[in-house]
Amino acid sequence: EAEKGETFLLPFSVIEQPAKALSLPIVKQSSRWSDEQKEAYWQVYKAKTEAQEKPFIKMARTLWDEQKEQAIASLDSSSTADTQLFDSGEAIERFNNAFRPLITGVFQSAVADIFEGHEPKPAHTEAMKLEPVLNEIALKWIASRSLTLAKLLNGTTIEQLRAVLAAGFEAGESITQIRDRIEEYYTMANRVRATMVARTEVIAASAEGNLTAFKELGAEKVEFYPAFDERTCEICMGIYNGDRIKTIVESRGIIPVHVQCRC
Repeated sequence: EAEKGETFLLPFSVIEQPAKALSLPIVKQSSRWSDEQKEAYWQVYKAKTEAQEKPFIKMARTLWDEQKEQAIASLDSSSTADTQLFDSGEAIERFNNAFRPLITGVFQSAVADIFEGHEPKPAHTEAMKLEPVLNEIALKWIASRSLTLAKLLNGTTIEQLRAVLAAGFEAGESITQIRDRIEEYYTMANRVRATMVARTEVIAASAEGNLTAFKELGAEKVEFYPAFDERTCEICMGIYNGDRIKTIVESRGIIPVHVQCRC
């Protein structure tokens, strides 16, 4: 079992085959990983989280496609730049209900990775493989994250659609031309925003799940490890070059450091 004062590497999310191939268990500070081991482990983490992004991308695109049809159907000759083309309350509820199970799944998977990597007792291992039981704090975090995401996405969409309508009316365009503008906006949302949302939310849920499991195992500190490649940003490198070993409490909310963070 974990002892006080031990330091663990964050993130610690694994998929079964690469983890076995690498044979990298959680290690104590007295036997710190080499840079090569950390890089290898991050590659495993990266592969898993990228796979987890796909359901998020698919769901976001489905939601925006449905919303686009509603927005276009609401557009008529009496529309103005202030017209709200969809019911924001219904949209928030729908987005929240759609994303919460996905966030929960990533969170549970991250918790399970830590417990299985720590080699718990057989009965515990089997339970974690099926569906980790999340405590009240974890469930509240998931609920809050999902609802905040739903509100943020739809709030941004409403603002941007108003800008689209304003530009169309100012240019004296017809309803058909303005409809084309709306189509173009949602095409952009499907192509760009969906990926941004997916990556950010998967990393957030994975990191929070890792921290939750580490705390349950008695760990006191974790180490921030960034994505080392040509896209590594100055913000994340600043954290790594600073005080990158932090307590569990101090580490809450650090990852993702920014939109589409991969650390």
